[in-house]
Amino acid sequence: TAGGDGTKKGSLAIEKECRKRGLDVAVMGIPKTIDNDLSFSHRTFGYETAVEEAVRAIRAAHAEASSHEYGIGVVKLMGRESGSIAAQATVSSAQANICLIPEMPITKSTFIQLLRRRFAASKYCVIVVAEGFGQNWDECNGDLGKDASGNKKLADVGVVIKQTCEKYLKSDPKYKLSTVKYIDPSYMIRACPPSASDASFCTNLSTLAVHEAMAGNTGCVITQWYNNFVLVPIKLAVSLRNIVSTNGALWRQVREITVDTDIDLQKVAKQELLRELEALTERRERLIQRMSKI
Repeated sequence: TAGGDGTKKGSLAIEKECRKRGLDVAVMGIPKTIDNDLSFSHRTFGYETAVEEAVRAIRAAHAEASSHEYGIGVVKLMGRESGSIAAQATVSSAQANICLIPEMPITKSTFIQLLRRRFAASKYCVIVVAEGFGQNWDECNGDLGKDASGNKKLADVGVVIKQTCEKYLKSDPKYKLSTVKYIDPSYMIRACPPSASDASFCTNLSTLAVHEAMAGNTGCVITQWYNNFVLVPIKLAVSLRNIVSTNGALWRQVREITVDTDIDLQKVAKQELLRELEALTERRERLIQRMSKI
């Protein structure tokens, strides 16, 4: 079976029924989920491709936001309970300024503070938000029922973020020329062909799964743990969901390149001016060299 948490729970039920009936059937699984949220697996098939496609969306939002004075680009990415795609795409693109994931809930007032701090240092902002973020905000905190898979339906936090940004911009005449562009590439990311690396990774997983099944193993998932492929019991793989650790390396990298509530605005402004001054100095030196040759 190829799939994520739900598929693996179904595989576990099939494996138990096969044992109950005494059938000579091996049930093996490969982790295929763009959310990279299966336990005891450092990488799932589809995750790398999803991050690559998400980066394309972030770059498009950056192009839109940076071409307007105080422009804002909002990108909503998949991630009900895990913000792995949003966090990794933020790091990989190096163009997002605010990253919002369900593992790090913040209030709307804190979000506005982040936006204000970004505009104190720059004239545009790119926001990346995972779909599971902000479900406790007043605009999202309603009972929308459940989908066909039994999962709780989520409010469209991307639209809420967009509307919140628009309201904030209208509150100050300084932002009269600003604009908010909203990009939701969710199903374009899910439907795109896998990258070469992901396709090769899936081939390795499926080949090893068949080999292990022929060797007599069953009720297991082939996963990559560090640089090795290992067998993990399905029951263990679905025992808990793999989420972004807010104390881990990935989130530390996100915080280092995005706006933080603890940021020193004067220091940031000084760094920006120093970078501009260095660029002007280099240009001045090049012009002097060109003049000396005339």
